[in-house]
Amino acid sequence: MAEGMLRRDPLNKIWVIFAPEKVKTLISGSSENDAKFDVDPFVPGLESATGPDILRHNDPLYAVGGWSSRVFPAKNPILRVENEKNGKGHGLYDSMSRLGAHEVVVETPKSGIGLDQLSVEEIADGIKIIFDRIADLRKDTRFRYISVIKSRGAAAGGTIDHNYSEIKAYPFIPPFVRNKLDNCLEYS
Repeated sequence: MAEGMLRRDPLNKIWVIFAPEKVKTLISGSSENDAKFDVDPFVPGLESATGPDILRHNDPLYAVGGWSSRVFPAKNPILRVENEKNGKGHGLYDSMSRLGAHEVVVETPKSGIGLDQLSVEEIADGIKIIFDRIADLRKDTRFRYISVIKSRGAAAGGTIDHNYSEIKAYPFIPPFVRNKLDNCLEYS
C-alpha cells in the first residue's frame, strides 16, 4: 500500500486515511514539512516557495507585497482535489483514492506575531478568506465535510512561526461529527 488511499473499516464503519508518505512528517511533528525553516516561507516576496495562490485578498490598509491574506494548496497534501473517488472493494474493505482538498491559509503577511497583535480588520480579512474558500469548496458535490485547523508555530505542531490555518475537505463525514449529528437527531 505505497500510494495511500482512503479505506473503510467494516467493523467501525469509519473511513481511515492511509498516507505512508506522511509518516516522517507526523513523527517530526510538522504538518507542512520535515525540517524547521530558517526563513518564513509565508512572508511577502517568497510566494514562489508555496506555489500559486488559489485565492488572494489585497486590502490596501494592511497589504504587504500585494496581499493581505492568501490561500494555496498544501505542499504535502493528505487529500487531493484532482483525485476521483475510484471506489473498489478489497475483501472486507472498501477503498477509494485520497479525494479531497488540503489548503493553507496565510491570514496575514506579518511574521512572528500573535493573533492578538493583529487589528480587528486584519483578523476579519483572515476569517473572510477562509469563509470564501469554504463557500467555493462546498460547490464540489464530492465533499461531505470541511474542517479548518488554526496553527501557529511549534506549540501547535508546526514549523513556521506565522499565523496560518489549514482547510481540509473530505468525501465523508468523520465519525465524531456523525456521532454528534446522530445524538442531536435522537434528542429532538
